Amino acid sequence: MSNIITLAHGAGGRLTSELIENVFSIYLEKPLKFDDAAVLDFSGRENELTFCTDVHLVKPIFFPGGNLSLLAIYGTINDLVAMGSKPLYLTLGWIIEEGVEISLIKELANEIKKASDECNVKVVAGDTKVVPKGQGDGVYLSVSGVGQKKSTLSINSRNIKENDVFIITGTIADHGCAIMLAREDFPLKSNIKSDCACLDKLILPAVERFQNEIHAMRDPTRGGLSTVLNEFASSSNICIEVDEAKVPIKDEIYGLLDPLGLDPFTMTCEGKMLIACSPDIAEELLNMLKSHPLGKDAAIIGTATNKVSRRVILNTKIGGKRFLDMPIGENLPRIC
Repeated sequence: MSNIITLAHGAGGRLTSELIENVFSIYLEKPLKFDDAAVLDFSGRENELTFCTDVHLVKPIFFPGGNLSLLAIYGTINDLVAMGSKPLYLTLGWIIEEGVEISLIKELANEIKKASDECNVKVVAGDTKVVPKGQGDGVYLSVSGVGQKKSTLSINSRNIKENDVFIITGTIADHGCAIMLAREDFPLKSNIKSDCACLDKLILPAVERFQNEIHAMRDPTRGGLSTVLNEFASSSNICIEVDEAKVPIKDEIYGLLDPLGLDPFTMTCEGKMLIACSPDIAEELLNMLKSHPLGKDAAIIGTATNKVSRRVILNTKIGGKRFLDMPIGENLPRIC
C-alpha cells in the first residue's frame, strides 16, 4: 500500500478498499466496511434505524441530468434504500470556497428543497464552513441520512447465496459519461445524460413484496458495476458469473468509451441498483421493476456460483471468459 494519499484512494476502487481495510478498519468499527448504511442496534424492536453519510464533490456542479444537490440528496437516499430502509431525515454539511457567488448557493439550496420534497424526507440539521480562496474548489456538500427498516429484513452484502440471481435496474455508465462530456476541456459532444435519480419508489415496494428473498442491494456509484460485483463476491465468499451481452449499456456509451479504451463496467452510475435475490422470485421481481419508469431497462445479468471463490467472471459477448476486476482507481476525479 502506498505511503501517501492519492486521488485514487478516494475513487471507490481497489485502493479505496485497501485504505478501508488497512487503515480505517484497524481503528474504527469493522462492520461498517462494505455496506451502504449502518444498521443501528436497538435489539428487540420491530423496526431498526439505519444511518449513512457521504461527501459529494462533482465538477461541473451543474451537468446534463442533474447537479451537485440532486446528486447528494439522491445518493444518500439510495444508500438507505439499499438496506431496505425508508429514508426519513437528512443533515447537510456545506464546505464553500471564499468568493463563490451567493446566487449559486441559493440555486443549490433550491435544488435540495425540490429533491427532499420529491423523496418526502426532512432536512433537520446542517453546518456551513467557508475555506479561504484557493483552498477549495467551489462547493462540496456532505449529507448524512437516517432511515427506518423492519428488523426482520436481512439485506446485506454478506447474505448472498449460491444460485442467487443478480438484477441491474437499468443501463450502466450513464453518469460517468455525462460528467466526462460536460467538462469544458473534453472535445466530444453527445446527448448522454446522467442517470441521477431517487430509487425509493422503485425499490421499497419490491422489498415490501419479496421481504427476505432479496438478499443484497447496492447502488453502483464510484468504481461502477465491477466494484459492487467484486465487493459482493468478496463479502459473501462466492463467485459471480456475469453475461456481458445481458448487461444493459446504451449504444452511444459504447460508441464513446470504445475509442477511449474505457470500460463501461468501471464507469460511475447514480440511479441504478444491483440486486441479489433468490432465483425463485427473480423473474417476478424483474417484471415488477420493469413496470416502473426507472426500472424499464432492468435485466438479469448473472448468477452466484461456487467456481472461483471471491472472484467475478465475465462471460464475454464473443464467447470467452475473463475475470472482471475491481478498478484500481477511477477514470475521472470529482465525479460524484
